[in-house]
Amino acid sequence: MARPSCKPSLNLDLWKNRPRSPPAPKPAAARSRSPRRHLEDKSKDGSWTSWTQWAKEDDWPEEQKEENEKQHWAVAEYAEPAGSRCNQSGEWSKQSWSWSEWSEWSEWSKNDRNDRNDRHDRHDRNDRNDRNERGWARARPQKEQKELKELYAQAYISDIPVEFDAQHLNKMHSECGILEGDFPVSVKFLPSKDSTGETCSCIARYRNKDTMELVIMRMNGKILTTRSGKVKRAGVSAAKPARWMVQAGLAKQGTDSWTPRKVSVQNVPKHYTVEDVLKLHKSQGIDVQELPTVYFHNPKKEGSETCSVTCKYDDITHAQNAMQKIGGLPVTTASGQELRLVPVLVDQNGLEDKPESFRFDEGVDLEGVIHHWNEVQGYGFIRPVQPGPDLFVHRSEIPLPEGQLPPLWSKVRFQVSWVPDRGKQEACRIRFVDPEPMTLALKAGGAGGVGGASERPHCYEHYERHPGLDYFCQTWGLDSATSAWLERLHPDVQQELINEYDDSTRMDFPNYEDYIEMVPSTEVLLANVPRTSESALTTLLQRFGRVCQTRFLPSGRAVVTMTSIEEATMAVEDLTFRIPEGWRNLLACFHHESPPVPPSKIPEGKMLFGVVKSWNHLMQTGVVALFGIGPDLDVHSSALLDSYDLIPASAALFRVAKGPARIFVIVG
Repeated sequence: MARPSCKPSLNLDLWKNRPRSPPAPKPAAARSRSPRRHLEDKSKDGSWTSWTQWAKEDDWPEEQKEENEKQHWAVAEYAEPAGSRCNQSGEWSKQSWSWSEWSEWSEWSKNDRNDRNDRHDRHDRNDRNDRNERGWARARPQKEQKELKELYAQAYISDIPVEFDAQHLNKMHSECGILEGDFPVSVKFLPSKDSTGETCSCIARYRNKDTMELVIMRMNGKILTTRSGKVKRAGVSAAKPARWMVQAGLAKQGTDSWTPRKVSVQNVPKHYTVEDVLKLHKSQGIDVQELPTVYFHNPKKEGSETCSVTCKYDDITHAQNAMQKIGGLPVTTASGQELRLVPVLVDQNGLEDKPESFRFDEGVDLEGVIHHWNEVQGYGFIRPVQPGPDLFVHRSEIPLPEGQLPPLWSKVRFQVSWVPDRGKQEACRIRFVDPEPMTLALKAGGAGGVGGASERPHCYEHYERHPGLDYFCQTWGLDSATSAWLERLHPDVQQELINEYDDSTRMDFPNYEDYIEMVPSTEVLLANVPRTSESALTTLLQRFGRVCQTRFLPSGRAVVTMTSIEEATMAVEDLTFRIPEGWRNLLACFHHESPPVPPSKIPEGKMLFGVVKSWNHLMQTGVVALFGIGPDLDVHSSALLDSYDLIPASAALFRVAKGPARIFVIVG
C-alpha cells in the first residue's frame, strides 16, 4: 500500500488522465497458442498498440522506445506541493523517482498483465470447446440412431419378492430350464405397489423374441415364497413398449381398456400346468404379445379331475380373440375323459347390462323411488320407473331439513344432469310425490338406523345381484357369511369393492392352517358391555342384520339373537377384532347353553378361539375358555408367543396339543 506522501493530488481529472505503463508482452507459451500475424504486416498499421501486442520489447523501433521513456517519466501532472521531490519547472526527475514508493503502481501493472493473459487463454479455450461441441453435435444423432436399432424383447415379471436381485432372477431362469446364454441382458426393478411391501415387479430384457417367449411359457406361474412365508405365483407377460419407442415409431401404442380383460376357463384338466395352457393359446395362432397371465384355482369338488383357470389379458381385444379361438377346444383328463374348454368373460365393471351410451333425457321430469340411502356419507340412489341404470343423488338435492332422513321406497320426481368429473348422470331437483314423506318413513320403521330394526333388511330384497359377485367370492375364498353380507350391498357398492380388489396381486390359495375353528350359533354373547340402553345395543348389531332379541346378563354381559348364523358370524368377527368407537374393550363370541365340544374332541393343531378367564401373575399360569363357553384349558407363560401374560376377559387365538398328563395350550 502506498505511503500518504506518495498519494496523488486530489485533482481527479489529472489522476484519470495519468500516463499508463506499456503492457508487458505475453509469455512465449501464451503467444504460441494464439494466431499470430507477421511483424512486417503489423508494422504497416503504424499503431503503438499493434506493436506492443505482437512484438517483443527488443523489437520496438527507436522512436517508440523514446516515446515510452517519456511516458514513464512524464509525471508532471502529479506534482506535489512545495517540499516534494520536483525540479523548479514542476516536473519529476529521474533521480527523484523511487519504485518502492510506487509499489501500488507496480502491483497494478502486474495484475493488469496477468488479467490480459487470462483473457487470451479463455478465448483460446472457448474456441476449442466450441469446435468440440460442434463435433459432438454432429456425431450425437448418429450415435442415438445406432442405439435405437438395438431393441431387446422385454418381459414384465410380477409378484417377485422385493429382496430379489439379478442373481435371484437368473436362478429362477435356471430352475425353469432356461440356458445361461438366454438369461436376461438387463433387469430393471420397479417400485413395489403391494400394500404389504413384500413383492414387486421388474422388466427383463432378452436378446430376441424367441427367448422371451420361452421364458413366458416356462416361468409363468412359478411358485415363490416371500419373507413372511406367503406363497406367490410369478406372472410373466410381454411388457408394453416404452414411450420413447412409440414416439420414435419403433412400436405401436398400447391401449388401456376399461372393459373386462379376465377370462375364466372351465373344464381345464387338473394335471395341466401354466405352460400347457399357454401352449393351447400358441396352437391357435395367438401371438406372444397377447398371451395372458395364468392363475389356477382349486377344484370345486374333492376328487374332481378338472379345475378353473383365470387368464388375465392386457386388453379386451386380446381376451375376446382368445375366447373365440380356445372356446370348445378338446382336452383330455388324467382318466381319459374328453372335455371341451368353456371360456367365460368375467364382468369386472358391471357394465354389460348398463351400456355407457345410454343416457336419460336432460331437462325432462322423471319418476322413480329412493331405494338406497346412506346418511353418514350423505348420498343415495334413485331407481327410475322407466328402464335404465340407478342414479346417484346427493343430500343437498333432497328437499328435507338437515337430519331428517328420506324414507326408502318413497316416490319422487326428478331431473338428471351430466357430471363431467364422474362421467355419469346424476339426479337433481328432487320433489316428493307424497306431501308427507315422513309418514311413509314411520311406517317403514325409520330406515337408516332410527329404530325399527326388524324392517331394515327389507330394503335389500329388491337389489339385483351383481353378475361378477359369485366369481369374486369364489376367487377370494369367502365364506358363506361374508358372501351373504356382500349380497345385501348395493350393486354399485359391490362394484367398487370388486374394483378395489381386482388389481390385487394376491392370487394364492388361502392358508387353511390359519383358519379359525369356531362353532357358530345364532346367538352372540357380548362381554365388557358398558351401561347402555337396549336400543343402543340393538343399533350396534343392526349393521349385521336383523336383531330378533336382546337380553342383558350380570357382570356386563349381553346376549343378542340374530336371524341367521351368517349374520351372527359377521357380528362376532367384526366386533371381536374391530372394536367400534365408544365401546372400549367389547368382546363378542357365539353363545351356547352348554360347551359345544367335549374335551376329548378338541381338534389338535388347528387355530381355535377362546376367552381368557383368569391369569395368575405369580404362578404365570391361567385358564382359557374354548369358544368363550368351555371347556377350560390350562396355559403357561412358556407357551405364549407374542406376550408375557394374558389379560382376563380378552380374546385369544391358540392351538392345542395333548401331552401325557394334561393339555398344553399354545397361544398365538
